Amino acid sequence: MNNKSTKPVKQNSGLVEANQSRRALMSSALGLGVAGSTAFFNSTSADAKQIAKQLKTNSNFARVDTVLGQSPSESPDIRISGDLATMTAEQLGATLVFAEGCIEADDGAGGWFRWVDHGRDDGGTVIVPNASLYAIGGCWKRIFSGPVNAKWFGARGDRNTDDTLAIQNAINSGFLSPTPPWLGDNRPEQLAAQVGIKAVYIPGGMYLITAPLRFESLMGFLFYGEGTTTKLYVDAKIDTAIDVNGVRWSEFRDFEILGTPNGSAKQCLWYRWEIGRTGSTSQNHFKNIGIINLKFKVGFKIGTDDSYVQEDQSYWWGCRVSGRRDTEEDKSWYQAGWQVGTGKHANNLIHAIYSVNATHLRYGIHLRASQLAIYGGIIQSNEVDLKLDGLTTYFYVNGIRSEQSRRFMQSNTYENGVTTAGGTVRFLSIVDCDYHIPIENQQLAEDGHIIDTHWPGNYYLRNFYIAGGKPGGNILPYLIFDGGGGRAHVTIDGLYIGENTGQNIDGLLSHPNTTMPEIVMRGGITGKAGGGYNYAEAGEVYYHNAGPKFASKSQGVDAKIVRNPDNGILQILSTNAGVQFGENEQQRLGFFGASPVEPPEVTGSWSNGSAGQSLVEALTKLGLVKDSTDY
Repeated sequence: MNNKSTKPVKQNSGLVEANQSRRALMSSALGLGVAGSTAFFNSTSADAKQIAKQLKTNSNFARVDTVLGQSPSESPDIRISGDLATMTAEQLGATLVFAEGCIEADDGAGGWFRWVDHGRDDGGTVIVPNASLYAIGGCWKRIFSGPVNAKWFGARGDRNTDDTLAIQNAINSGFLSPTPPWLGDNRPEQLAAQVGIKAVYIPGGMYLITAPLRFESLMGFLFYGEGTTTKLYVDAKIDTAIDVNGVRWSEFRDFEILGTPNGSAKQCLWYRWEIGRTGSTSQNHFKNIGIINLKFKVGFKIGTDDSYVQEDQSYWWGCRVSGRRDTEEDKSWYQAGWQVGTGKHANNLIHAIYSVNATHLRYGIHLRASQLAIYGGIIQSNEVDLKLDGLTTYFYVNGIRSEQSRRFMQSNTYENGVTTAGGTVRFLSIVDCDYHIPIENQQLAEDGHIIDTHWPGNYYLRNFYIAGGKPGGNILPYLIFDGGGGRAHVTIDGLYIGENTGQNIDGLLSHPNTTMPEIVMRGGITGKAGGGYNYAEAGEVYYHNAGPKFASKSQGVDAKIVRNPDNGILQILSTNAGVQFGENEQQRLGFFGASPVEPPEVTGSWSNGSAGQSLVEALTKLGLVKDSTDY
């Protein structure tokens, strides 16, 4: 209609004469005064420009109450209510419309729409009246820029309405872009506007989901909420809450996954690549996602079951998983915070977790034939903080604080001197980490093994701090590096054990039921009195006082000590600086250029035999000979 027409249009269930000016109607629809209307028309925003352009070229406009009128979960197949869902441009007598809301007026999900000749209904940004979802025909097209809002598609966020279909429709709508979302301005709303990616925004609210939210064959996608105020409540027994399948260069951030009493999930977020999906699953970021108050098996799962495809380059920032271990039923759930890999192969590459938080689980992190780096965070109150299965090519742990967990790290299961599952690690590094023994040692694993590895491979331990426990605790802690039938090569550079552990460093690395590995010792080893290192069980020991970062048989070894397995004799095979023997500093003897602290003095004269007698007395005093001579 034009501004001279008297044909009525809908407004809040009433009728108004349509002879208002275009600008007056715009001001009324947006709640603007005269000054606000002028500012809007002079605005440089993309939305304002589109609407102003439509108003300049289109004299037929109207105002209506709703877009959909009801949640798609109530009528998933056919449009049965809602002004735009049931009325065409001809019926409204307008080709430009402002809707007050989506489900009801003033619900914050309205907006401007224009009529176009054809389009495919997506449930929120394109509406084909009186048709089923995805129908094609003349339609209302939302005028917008930036991310799509899940509430445009009928999501309520009231913890009463099933919002699964509404959110899924939002995910399925729109366009794709090959541009990585983390380029340029990292604010989500700016990413969508500037970079041109597909973005879905979930406002703060409590959204019930009863089926997986599926992200399939996508590239350049952003799915984000408003932090802890955006909550997805699982309200049914489902396999997966969020399924990321065949997705690249995308980002998921700022929401929580919870559960109602009816809800549970085998895995809360599954990162996989199912054969047949476009592209691969690679180079995706996950930020500030929380999993709490939900019954689940695995929080974040990386890897495709029964498949040898590659899922790689996932990056997790500030994500957190919390389970429960209070009852036997709890222990059948809450198996892992992160499960990285399937255990079948080592082609699951390059994953990183930053500022990890995993608590009250069987395994904080379960690494299964994959590569992983962890940088900072807290892992606590778990059966095992770090669990390894299968071929692990690279595992790097830096800056982790562990509290009240029964073990810090374990590879496979070791029972009665037998490794029950095979595996190997090419390189495992633990740097700048703290392990705090549970109070009074009551929750420490019964065997006391803080680190319990039974794989061949290369291990590097630097600045590892063990504290807590109770003076004279009833369980002694151990660090076990057993090759499990192969050879474990271990470098230890900086180790501290607290006074309250009931153990000394000497005992920390030796255990009667394990085969000691090849060990490289470097400076910075401190701990309880009575320390030092007992090499009685060792195959080979390399000592480094100062040298290269990673010791080897050919790189700056200060001493190589080997115990002959046949006769138990301790052999010194090489030394750079000589050898001293003797516990008493005043009686220490030096060989190969190493001066004793107090050299023995030989006196007398060889002519009368007194010098020989003095020499025998000196050697006897040092314990090197037994004097049975007859004077």
